[in-house]
Amino acid sequence: MKNRIMLSVMLLGSTLLTAQQSKVVSAINALGYYQKDKSDVESIQKAKGFIDEASVTESTSGKPKTWWVRGNVYLSFYESKNAELIAQAGGNPLRVAAESYEKAYTLDAKYENAEECYQKAIIAYKNLGIIAFNEKNYAGATELFEKVVLLSAKKGTPDKDGITNTAVAAMNAGNHDKAIEYYSK
Repeated sequence: MKNRIMLSVMLLGSTLLTAQQSKVVSAINALGYYQKDKSDVESIQKAKGFIDEASVTESTSGKPKTWWVRGNVYLSFYESKNAELIAQAGGNPLRVAAESYEKAYTLDAKYENAEECYQKAIIAYKNLGIIAFNEKNYAGATELFEKVVLLSAKKGTPDKDGITNTAVAAMNAGNHDKAIEYYSK
């Protein structure tokens, strides 16, 4: 009897684990359908639902693939330029994409898509910083450009543009200590 209960618990646990991993695969498939037909809004919405669930589930939230897929889904929302879709993605899908790519890279720098995650995170943070700077949100731009610098430092390759952009944004924000710190780099 005890063995049957233990076997049942193990089977249930493996079924739940497989179900959550299938959410990541389902998100990949739904995103693929959307990529083939950009008018298939339902597919991108399904992809978001699947990956959002996978990103908060214990069995999949610690896996870089989950965050790589999440970054791709949210980047697709941003690239759609569809105001309704962008609103459904929380209003700032580019930031969510950047954070997701950063998390994937941080979880495992040797992950098969780690280099892509790193590059996309850097580009997204730079773009967000430029948008904030152009909107005269210099403090926000400073924070975003600094993310570029900190992320590039994890790889051991300082981003010179990120350093300069952080210094200029900090100076415009009136944060002279930070501006001096980054100008001196």
